[in-house]
Amino acid sequence: MLSSQDNKLSMYRAVLALFNNNPTMVSALPALGVKVASFQRVVGKISPLATSQAQPTCGAVIDKNKALTEMADAALLIAGAALSYATENKLGELAAKVRVKPSDFSYGRQQDRVTLAQQIHDAANSVASLLVDYNIKSEDIDALQTKIGLAVSALSGPRGVATVKRAATAQLSAVFKEADAFLTDELDPLLVPFKKSQPEFYAQYQAARVIVDRPGGHGTGETPESGAAAPAAPALAKA
Repeated sequence: MLSSQDNKLSMYRAVLALFNNNPTMVSALPALGVKVASFQRVVGKISPLATSQAQPTCGAVIDKNKALTEMADAALLIAGAALSYATENKLGELAAKVRVKPSDFSYGRQQDRVTLAQQIHDAANSVASLLVDYNIKSEDIDALQTKIGLAVSALSGPRGVATVKRAATAQLSAVFKEADAFLTDELDPLLVPFKKSQPEFYAQYQAARVIVDRPGGHGTGETPESGAAAPAAPALAKA
């Protein structure tokens, strides 16, 4: 979350703590109890979204690179044996499909590496029984296909995590707007009568509603929204 959102969340929690610590005040006005419960549900949406937003993408990237490396190693092993067989038996088409270098799996688009590994698999599979003498078994070719499948799945991993993070960021923005509007339009007006009947409690509520600026929170690099809500409590006028 943005540091400004962290600060707002602290304010929301201070407001809820005040109500939880003063059940008598809340029960004195039946509508207030309903409003507090509703506000608590809104605030409760924030933590799960913040967790989704904060999840790292590095794990998915590591998994993707590992899957691509294991696929490449298996493909190169099989390609070497198949190329040797094809060259010995003057099978030019087969040789062309399996003539690869380690660098072919190190550069270029990752999807192209998957396509190349699949090409090697299919070519070797067509002569699988003839590669036994080259120390390549059908199980090795099957294992390459499994590694190709894992690489295909892993390629979408980082993007999937990024998509979840973006969605959580958008939803967080909406929830904060919802919480701000709830306070301003529903709870604040409802508390006005307490200004005279329970001035101490009302003062505590006003104090809880102040957003304390604590810079340097858990920033995400997001740009703060334009038109973001200002601190809830107005500044005191100078004497």
